[in-house]
Amino acid sequence: MDRSLSASEIQDEYSIGVYDEACQVPITIQSDSAGSLNITNLSVYYRGYGNYTWNATSNGTTITQQLYTAYSNFREQLPTRVLWWTVYPKSYNQTNVTPYGQNDTTPIWYINGSNYKTGFDLSLRLNETLSCINITASNTSTKGTNVLTTSYTKLVNNIGVYGNASIWEWVDLNMCNSTGLRFWNPTGYFDATCTGCI
Repeated sequence: MDRSLSASEIQDEYSIGVYDEACQVPITIQSDSAGSLNITNLSVYYRGYGNYTWNATSNGTTITQQLYTAYSNFREQLPTRVLWWTVYPKSYNQTNVTPYGQNDTTPIWYINGSNYKTGFDLSLRLNETLSCINITASNTSTKGTNVLTTSYTKLVNNIGVYGNASIWEWVDLNMCNSTGLRFWNPTGYFDATCTGCI
């Protein structure tokens, strides 16, 4: 028998509150050979916080791990009247080019947390890189050494509950040419991980 729920029925059923229920989510992974297994990018959307038990069983042996989990959401925002991230270098060999709208007192990104119960660490990565360009990011207006790549780079530790942060960026070009730059379209991806959860 199928049953449809209205939006209000779903909200009533799953409204934010305290739940003391076990929720088992079975995940089965099999391998025909022995060795180590590394699972990455396992993502569970959860609006709440608490301690949870994770079990892994292999050949009759169970390993139990306690994890503290907390909702670590945030919103990123560009400065007023800046619609997208862009830079305007004057040459193919220029350093310390800042994104349009950024200056010593105005970061290119404002981060506003909406996290529960605990702080979160903020990381950033790019979807692509170009060998003649480095993008460096910092949580202060002083350029540091955090060159962004396609792997996450932690920029801020422990942003407090409903806290905020600011991110500045600099672009360094080294012997670039119009062919490479014409098709380069970097996109940044922020990630929040609750501080001390894993």
